[in-house]
Amino acid sequence: MDKALQSAPFKRDYVTSLAVILLILAIVGELILILWLPVQLRSEYLWDEEVARQKMVMLEDDLRGKFENLEGKSISARQKDEVKLAIKQLDDLARYIRKYRVQMSRSQIMDIYDVLQDYAACHKFLSEKNQYSHEETIEAGPVLKRLFKPLEPVSESEQQ
Repeated sequence: MDKALQSAPFKRDYVTSLAVILLILAIVGELILILWLPVQLRSEYLWDEEVARQKMVMLEDDLRGKFENLEGKSISARQKDEVKLAIKQLDDLARYIRKYRVQMSRSQIMDIYDVLQDYAACHKFLSEKNQYSHEETIEAGPVLKRLFKPLEPVSESEQQ
């Protein structure tokens, strides 16, 4: 068989060149997408974590200010002590956040955010002029009489 019949002559024209260029561009585009997409997703994940961290810090600072304002508006010494306790705990938490904020994982951030949400509920409860502790009165008189009754001196008439 004749070699001329086995292979067709290849003509270089603009359509063939365009097809080859588009094929090469598609392959390069896919490679860029394969490399760029994971980097972009990782970046968004990090920004999402940074946004959660910033929300946690903002809520903590906001609560500290609210509790400090509430301290002057307390209705009783007992409620004032409860507010002081919350302020002290929030200050301790703020120091911890400042020190370890960069090393905190997403789950730790969410745990602290949940604790801060509990403090927000506590602030709402206290701002409605409520208090957690209640004063109980104990009448010790009847109990003491009952305890010390056996120790009372017995009169002579009772002995006979």
